[in-house]
Amino acid sequence: MSALTAHGKRAMAYGHASFSTMVCDRAMLIVDFCLATTIPYLVQLLIWQYVYKNQDAADIAGFGYHQLVFYYAYALALARLNNGYDVIAQLSAHVHEGRLEVQLTKPFPYPLQKLFGFLGESSMYFLPLLFILCVQIAYAGTPTVSYHPAYVLGMTVLVLLSQVLCFTFSFCIGIASFWI
Repeated sequence: MSALTAHGKRAMAYGHASFSTMVCDRAMLIVDFCLATTIPYLVQLLIWQYVYKNQDAADIAGFGYHQLVFYYAYALALARLNNGYDVIAQLSAHVHEGRLEVQLTKPFPYPLQKLFGFLGESSMYFLPLLFILCVQIAYAGTPTVSYHPAYVLGMTVLVLLSQVLCFTFSFCIGIASFWI
């Protein structure tokens, strides 16, 4: 049992260190949040505003303008959340620079080091999801999703599973990239 808690503490330490690195790298935060997230959203917002303004009907394919804007905001935030490029790049760098052996000698398994590091880095991207939800609640009242605890728990589990799946694919691609 104590080995399990020791692994849990190490896992949390890797996640916390990765989260702290993301927060400390303010230039990355500005570039990633402002340029890579906000600008594509504003471009889509302007395009859809023009399309809906020149449309005779209020809805396009059953979506009103505000529904589509919130849909795109959630889709963009989830896409930023499930981005495993860093896992691939870091694994490739560890192999090419000969640092993989050093990582493998640590008492915590290398795949778990990378998984909890990925989860720690990704936790920063939950903030835009919460921000979008707050804006939607303030603008349109209650969102169309249920507040039932089973629904919220199910969605949380699905988002976490999507994170693990994204990491697994990225890790596999990273491993395969230096074999090719």
